Amino acid sequence: MTASTDKNKVDLFAAFFEKEIFLDKSDSLPFHQQVTEHLTHLFNAIISIGYIPTEWKKANNILILKQKKDKNQPSSYRPISLLSCIGKLLEKIIKQRLTTELDKRNIVPAHQSGLRTKKSTMYNITRLKRYAKDQLGKQRHSATIFFDIKAAFDSV
Repeated sequence: MTASTDKNKVDLFAAFFEKEIFLDKSDSLPFHQQVTEHLTHLFNAIISIGYIPTEWKKANNILILKQKKDKNQPSSYRPISLLSCIGKLLEKIIKQRLTTELDKRNIVPAHQSGLRTKKSTMYNITRLKRYAKDQLGKQRHSATIFFDIKAAFDSV
């Protein structure tokens, strides 16, 4: 099959590479230098033309029954999407580059703790407690609204 556009080339190369990397070759090492070079070439092409291979956008969805839940209730199941390993690797590389750039330029507010390394909800709880004490010391009123999104971030 011949590719006529850059997008077709990326799709073909990604499909070929994904098949080749997962072949069971007893004499090969995972992520050998040659594999790294191919991945670098593929990822640079993808980033350059701004196109993600079609196969990487597809997910195999499975449902996992939550512990101690009624198997007859749809809400008792957690959907899990299985995606391309190579696609996920590219996502991690892009995330790392974005995080580094955002941190370097101080774009993310200091109080943002979600999805950031070495930050947790405890940081914001401590910050809120300090603020409440400060307001109380100044004899000012303050209000707080909490949202509890039930089971939004449960783990498997």
